[in-house]
Amino acid sequence: MYYSTINICYLEWSVDKKSTLFLFIKRRCEKIDKYKTEYKHDSASLYARQWALSRNRAYNDFTKGGGDCMNFVSQCLYAGGLPFKNNGFEWHGLRGGSSFSWRGVDSFLKLLKNYQQFGSPRLEFSCEETPESLKAGDLVFTVAEGVPGDIERNPSHVVILSHDYADRGQLVVCGHTVDQLDAVKRRDDTRCTYIHIEQIAFDFSAEDYADERDRVTAGYELGERILKRRAAKDSRVKRLQKRLACLGYDAGEPDGVFGAQTEAAVRGFQKISGAQFGLKVDGIVGDQTKEALTYPRKWLL
Repeated sequence: MYYSTINICYLEWSVDKKSTLFLFIKRRCEKIDKYKTEYKHDSASLYARQWALSRNRAYNDFTKGGGDCMNFVSQCLYAGGLPFKNNGFEWHGLRGGSSFSWRGVDSFLKLLKNYQQFGSPRLEFSCEETPESLKAGDLVFTVAEGVPGDIERNPSHVVILSHDYADRGQLVVCGHTVDQLDAVKRRDDTRCTYIHIEQIAFDFSAEDYADERDRVTAGYELGERILKRRAAKDSRVKRLQKRLACLGYDAGEPDGVFGAQTEAAVRGFQKISGAQFGLKVDGIVGDQTKEALTYPRKWLL
């Protein structure tokens, strides 16, 4: 993750009381914070392989309601680090349900295009003419015939790569609606839009976030005490179990009991996220693990 600051200057017009038009230049500098962080290709593809042939109960299932392909890929992108919702960014709200851009392939592709120049948060990506540069966690949209590498096409389906193209020499993907796990997708450069995701970016004014907390992760407040295996029920453990489920780790029924299954889910999360956050794989939810679990809240503080 890295940080930079830019200043934006404005020209402003003014008219005096005698209707004489004056032009004056008022220089107003607004501090814009820019955060960029890694898109976790491995975490996205791991989630894809885990849930390709089943359904994560933490989310709705749209298989019988128009198709579940984009809903599934959105879950994978979230596992890769793209947050649900921030300061007007309408993608998915845990309490409010999903937006069209979460579950509709055409709406999501429009979201990608509209947020290319300025939007927070957004995926920074490239639209490729051929799939050779695609990595696990990248996307392939099935589209009408058109110019390869052009994002301005209407998609009908989306899948996510489960392996790097370079490793397999072909498109190996996972997807929903017609459930697929490590399936080989036939290459067709005129009927596919290949999206290589580079990183995740934020742009926002510091004052806009003076009191802001990530509104998704705020619902998963884990408290100050260390959470570890014990028999007693705890509401914070229940929130922990739900959070793990959203990230693709099966902690069992969210009953508030930190048992063997919850501990195994915590260990699984720590193992995958350890390199990025410096976590010890011990099944104990201390400060560092909490910070990683509430990621990307850290970006906004």
